[in-house]
Amino acid sequence: MRDWTALVSGSVVAAAIGAIVNTWLARRKSREEQAARVRVMLAEAFEAVAAYKEFPYAIL
Repeated sequence: MRDWTALVSGSVVAAAIGAIVNTWLARRKSREEQAARVRVMLAEAFEAVAAYKEFPYAIL
């Protein structure tokens, strides 16, 4: 009987560790995707600012 509880306890610990690792990886991926979205948004904003700065010279 003692061996069975050790096996179940090991399984529960392994499942808990797996759940923690999967949650951590999902959150990390979410943060990386958010950082990529912000990076793209700032690049597009900078592109618009650069185009606007050059606009008055195009008219003259």
